[in-house]
Amino acid sequence: NNIPNEAFSFKKNGNPEITFQKTGCEFPYLLVNIGSGVSILKVYSDEKFERVGGTAMGGGTFWGLGSLLTNAQGFDELLALAEKGESSSVDLLVKDIYGGSYEAMGLPGDLVASSFGKAARSRIAGPAREQVHDADIAKSLLHLISNGIGQIAYLHANLYQCERIIFGGFFIRGKKATMHTISFAINYWSKGKVEALFLRHEGYLGAVGAYMKGAESQDFAGKNYGENFAFSDSFEVNDVMSKALEFLELDRLDLPLVKFPLIEGLDYQADLIDLAIDTDARHYWLDIFKDGLDRFCKVIRDGESNRNHIDRRIAFFKKKFLECLVLLRKNPFAYGILTVRTLLDC
Repeated sequence: NNIPNEAFSFKKNGNPEITFQKTGCEFPYLLVNIGSGVSILKVYSDEKFERVGGTAMGGGTFWGLGSLLTNAQGFDELLALAEKGESSSVDLLVKDIYGGSYEAMGLPGDLVASSFGKAARSRIAGPAREQVHDADIAKSLLHLISNGIGQIAYLHANLYQCERIIFGGFFIRGKKATMHTISFAINYWSKGKVEALFLRHEGYLGAVGAYMKGAESQDFAGKNYGENFAFSDSFEVNDVMSKALEFLELDRLDLPLVKFPLIEGLDYQADLIDLAIDTDARHYWLDIFKDGLDRFCKVIRDGESNRNHIDRRIAFFKKKFLECLVLLRKNPFAYGILTVRTLLDC
């Protein structure tokens, strides 16, 4: 809850594909941490949680089997390979069995009936290994692992009566194929009653948690934290290999954040216009900030009494800010919901 716009849902080919949670997630929810294996925790509050299940089928399974079945060198290369593949060349689909959708059971034709089912060989039938591409194997394996995790997560959500499942652990990494497979599994099995959510900084759960736990004994315990957009890596959702988020920088706010007194008790919501969705408004405001940057820098220079290194500092700020504007024009979801306030925070 300290980092705004952290959790989001994903809908393939939606408009938009990404929808951020504007407030912190309501309790209780499931946290599914996908590492080498998978741990499933039920989170009751900011202070109370318990591990309620898990599975040995996780990122390590994907990496291990992928290493045995393909020539990929390393986890990232295996993910990149999967993005190029077509799983239907090795997976047996519902339409391969019934010629189309199985409407009586509500099964769409492109639903996987048997992972790797087409790759099965006997003495009289089946493809030779050299006829099956590594990319197709990696894609099928990614779907197999993701779909299995999604189904296990849904079963726990049903058992522990949670309507939201948050997935983390540095396995997903903004990959559309993985998020779509997990989201589809959760939506399909729950009939739309359970929501799958993902995190911009999924790989930092352990690090931030350890830091906050250690902070309990320090004088800054209970302080508020905010994301430093200037030095944190931007989030990217892509069909191809996305760069991993290597840096997350948090600023500690020594003053507690409280609601503005004049809006206390009012149904007030800031940032009603999401520039990530409103294309015309986004280009308008990005142009406003770009065109006004030189004037802003001049005001800073004229008002600075300490002239040491001022030109170098202003040049560095201008370079970073222009890079941020270029990034947001190309990838408006880089830091969550994009608003005028986000641009000011940059």
